[in-house]
Amino acid sequence: MYFQYNAALLYFVAIGGWVLLRVFRSSRERKPYFWRELHLYLFFFYLCYLFWATLEPFIVPVTPNPSLDSINWVPFRGMLGMVSTAQRLQDETTTRVVLINLVGNVLVFIPIGYLAAVLWKPQRALMRDLAMGLGISFGIELTQFFLAVRVADVDDLLLNGLGTLLGFGLFHMLHLIPPIRRWYARIAEAERPKAGLWAAVYLLLVLGTFAGIYYLQIKTHWGWM
Repeated sequence: MYFQYNAALLYFVAIGGWVLLRVFRSSRERKPYFWRELHLYLFFFYLCYLFWATLEPFIVPVTPNPSLDSINWVPFRGMLGMVSTAQRLQDETTTRVVLINLVGNVLVFIPIGYLAAVLWKPQRALMRDLAMGLGISFGIELTQFFLAVRVADVDDLLLNGLGTLLGFGLFHMLHLIPPIRRWYARIAEAERPKAGLWAAVYLLLVLGTFAGIYYLQIKTHWGWM
């Protein structure tokens, strides 16, 4: 048996909480730098889109019993299988689906690698930026593992990692241009105090809301009192 997780409610709380937090911090601390604030909003809403696109329709088993056998653990096996199928069928629709799947998994993580490097100086190191991209990708794959209509695949991690690297490379190419380099420096330096602490508080809010909605839906399904 399955139920549809109320992702709309979670998004309502997450987006509302984010906007209220930004307004609260702006009222208490120095006036935000417009370009940093714009990039933060772009990063946040892009993550919202990414999670929605990769996890919808949010169908969850009532009694989760995931099997590790459902995961593709072998690198490139899924990618090569899709390419082989497209070549064998010679079907335009199949080829388009395969291209969207493979290329899309790369392109969708380019903004992550780019925006993270713009916003935070530590992310301008290759391994840190790649670690963030892979961490987000792993979180998505882990969530998909517990969903009914999604499949976790190590190939997605590889493609997402490549997309993160391309975004990182785009940042550093633009960083070579002096006016843009100075602009990037202002964006990163405009980070306000205790940003990490507030980010942790916000993340706890979202995770708590996620767990609360899940509990209430399971409770309703089983008729718990």
